[in-house]
Amino acid sequence: MTVRYIIRTDVSSENSSSKNLDEPIHFKIYRAPVVNSIPSSDSPDIRKMGEEDISYPAYLSPGEHSIKLISGTQLEPNTAFPNVVVEATYNDKKSTIHFRKWMLGAVAHGFNRWNYYRLIGTLGQIVMGGNWTGVPDWENNMVENLKKYDKYDYVMGFNWTDTCGDDKPHRAVEAGVRLSKQIVDLISTIRATQKPGDVVDIHLIGHSRGTVIVTEALNDLLPRLRKGEDLSSYIEFTLLDPHPANNYETPWADFGTFLDTMDANTTVGIGLNHAPSSWNAKKITEDFQGKVADPSLAIPQGIKKFDVWYQHTEAGCLTNAPYQQYIMNLWGLVGNKTIQNSSGIELIPDQNLFNLTTLKDKQGRCQQPAVGHNQVPDVYEQQVVETGRLNRSN
Repeated sequence: MTVRYIIRTDVSSENSSSKNLDEPIHFKIYRAPVVNSIPSSDSPDIRKMGEEDISYPAYLSPGEHSIKLISGTQLEPNTAFPNVVVEATYNDKKSTIHFRKWMLGAVAHGFNRWNYYRLIGTLGQIVMGGNWTGVPDWENNMVENLKKYDKYDYVMGFNWTDTCGDDKPHRAVEAGVRLSKQIVDLISTIRATQKPGDVVDIHLIGHSRGTVIVTEALNDLLPRLRKGEDLSSYIEFTLLDPHPANNYETPWADFGTFLDTMDANTTVGIGLNHAPSSWNAKKITEDFQGKVADPSLAIPQGIKKFDVWYQHTEAGCLTNAPYQQYIMNLWGLVGNKTIQNSSGIELIPDQNLFNLTTLKDKQGRCQQPAVGHNQVPDVYEQQVVETGRLNRSN
C-alpha cells in the first residue's frame, strides 16, 4: 500500500527549516473493527498487518513524500476489521490516519423460465401467493445472507427478468452494462456520504446466464473506475455453473430418457413448451441458444480473486429435483470456448475451481442429494455464504 506523509519544518527553530529528521520514522499498519475511536496499535482488538522503519535520507527531508509499505501485502476485504490504520511514530510522537473499506456485493440470476408470470403480476401474487417476481429465491436469499453472515455493507440483487427470456441477441450484454451503471451509481453515493479516502470493494456473483451479466458488468466497470482514477477497489469474481446461452461448447447438458408418463402440459426447457421428451428439450434449447448467442466470458485483468463452481451431473440422478432436470440438466461450462481467462489468476481444482458433479457408487446409484444446474447456488450459499467465511481473513 502507498502512504503519503508530510514532514513539516519547525518555523520556530532557526536550524531546523531544512534539516532532515535525525531518526527513522516507524510505521505500523493494522486493521480495526468498526468503532467510534480508532484503537492504538497496542490494543488487543486489532489485526496487525506489518510495520516498517523508514530511514533513507530522501524520505526524511522536509516536505511531502509518498512511499510503499509492506510490499506484496494485499488489502483484502475483511468485514470484521474494515478500518485500515497507519500509525507513524517519530521521537515518541505518534500520528495516525485511517480509511474504511466498504464491501459491495452484486448477484445476478440467469434465464428464468417462469418469466411469463410477470404477465399476471400482482394478480398472480394475490391468487397463488409466494414469490412471483421472476427473481429466483436463491438470489433473494443470497442477497440477505451476504449481509447477515458475511456483513457486507451493500448487496444488490440484479433483476433482468424483463429480458432474460427474450430469444434475441445482446440481451445479456445490455443487462451487464445496466448492472455496471448501478454499481457505479452506488459507489458514487457511498463516496458522497462517507469519509474521503474510503475504498469500496466489489464482489460479483453470477449463476448460469448471470455469469454473462457479471462478466460484461466487470468489463464495463473497470474502465469507469480507471477513468475516475479509482484503482484501489479489491474486486472478487464468482461464477456459479457458468452457462452462456450459446452453442459454442459441447456437450453443454446431459439428457434423460423419454418420459411418456409425463403430463403433456409440463414445462420443459425454454418457456411454455408442451414437450415431454429430452429430444425436444435439446432441440428447443439449441434453437434458443443459437438465436441468443451470448458471448464467451472474457475475464479481464484487474480482479484480485476468482473462483468457479460447476457440475456435470447426469440428468438421471436428478429425479427428485425440481424443474424437470431429469429431462435436461444444463452443465456449467469451464472450457476455453466459454471462459477466456486473461485475469492472470489460474483456476486450480479444489482451490478456486470446484467440481460439484454428483458421483455414482459401484452399483450405479447416484449419491444424494444430487447437485444439478439449479442447485449450484444453494451449495455455494451453504458452504461459503452461510459459513461467514467471505472476506473475514483469519
